[in-house]
Amino acid sequence: MKNLMTAAAGIVLAAGVASAQVKFLTSDGSTLYRTDGIFTESFDMMGAHTIGMTVVPAGMSITGATAGDVIAIDDQRNAQGRYNVYRVDNAYTGTPTLITIGESNRVSNSLVFAGGNLYGANGLNQQFRIHELSLVDFLGSNDVASGFSVLGVGGLAFDGSGFFFTDNGSNSLYGYDLGTNTVTTLGNSGVSFFNQGLEYFQGQLWGAVQIAGGNLVIGTWNTTNGAFTQVYDVAPHVQSVTGFVAIIPAPGSLGLLAVGGMIALRRRR
Repeated sequence: MKNLMTAAAGIVLAAGVASAQVKFLTSDGSTLYRTDGIFTESFDMMGAHTIGMTVVPAGMSITGATAGDVIAIDDQRNAQGRYNVYRVDNAYTGTPTLITIGESNRVSNSLVFAGGNLYGANGLNQQFRIHELSLVDFLGSNDVASGFSVLGVGGLAFDGSGFFFTDNGSNSLYGYDLGTNTVTTLGNSGVSFFNQGLEYFQGQLWGAVQIAGGNLVIGTWNTTNGAFTQVYDVAPHVQSVTGFVAIIPAPGSLGLLAVGGMIALRRRR
């Protein structure tokens, strides 16, 4: 494990919550980073890609995980041709450990809970697609192809009424209404990025992006015009996928707060 110090000491990461209380997890391929805005720790996940990270919401449970647990999905096929689904133990403190809790038959660049369901998204056939994953066996169903052209889907998040996603082909942020299967262009991010993850956290859309020719950074997205504002650097990026999730400690115990999933994208071609 390697400890890194960021240049963003003392930043308040979310309204009403001090930076010392909030921690973000983000990944660069098989390296998992945990940061509180002051210190960044890195962990070798031994080849596993922790993309699509999200938190099981209060009042819910899935196979192998309960409310407050961080879960993630791998973008690499296992020996059975499926994608491992993990519970991330020791997400907030200590050394994170991946516990395999199932396998999915769907490639999911991001995971997010919405309306009591677990959703994944990808950009197969170069269009934004969303699907449900079973809470029992993680098999996919109800695939919806939007018909909206993308190069690489990333950053799926849910704000309680609708979804957000990002595309590294246009470097832009989009809104998505599942009920009408409608994509709305919110605007260009103002930065050129490869891979990205999103999280709707305490009224603000956050994200981790791999800046083209630069570092893996964390910042906020403007949901009105799509602009991305960098808050701090995490580390140089050297691999190919990115996941992202925010966690906070609950009073008197370890609690994890909600999640827009994360997201991961394949490198721009």
